[in-house]
Amino acid sequence: MTVNNATVIQKRLVLLGMLHVLDDLAGSRCCSSDTRAQLTWFVGFPVAKWFLKYVMPALEDEINNGMCAPTLITVWLGTNDVVLTGGSNAEMHVLIETYTENLVNIVTSFQAAAPDVKILLVPPPHVNDVARAKYAKQQADAKRSLVGRFNAMPGTYAHACVKAGLKTGVPVLNLYEYFSAMPEATRNVLLRDGLHFITADHKIVDKQFRSKIETEFPSVITKF
Repeated sequence: MTVNNATVIQKRLVLLGMLHVLDDLAGSRCCSSDTRAQLTWFVGFPVAKWFLKYVMPALEDEINNGMCAPTLITVWLGTNDVVLTGGSNAEMHVLIETYTENLVNIVTSFQAAAPDVKILLVPPPHVNDVARAKYAKQQADAKRSLVGRFNAMPGTYAHACVKAGLKTGVPVLNLYEYFSAMPEATRNVLLRDGLHFITADHKIVDKQFRSKIETEFPSVITKF
């Protein structure tokens, strides 16, 4: 399409969340590798309140001006929100009520800007408690031995994400629930430092992502 005499490639798949988790959705084979680079827009941000204040207004302008015509938007939030209040990154903690409210605000904002867009919520996945405790002991600064995350926390926030999905009428890809159904030893080896995915985990997320889209939004697959 053309906007202000310039040719614009409309982004149809918008991935929102932490940059390291976007890597997992970026590899999804819901569209071909040739079109992913042209049709996918990655927006990395650490916490929802920053997104709502600084990024959402810009995205709304892009949509209204025809620069972005999303078919599917994924919102993967909570990795930093769930840190412990007495842990090594306590300043990033977001109350679960605020987390839920932020998700609802993000979804409803997109629903208002692009009524036909499909939206998928993704809560934070699991954590390896033993590995994170080991990581904390290896630190050399004042935060040494301060554990920043426990696996129980993302579980609570995943439940809140599901509630936000029910409230806004959008589906949720509950990766926390999926990985928690595995034996602990099996799921823990999929995290290289107790938090970030290894390559094998990326492939698992890719499969779950594609399966969810095919189930919830079958018409979306044909648009990539």
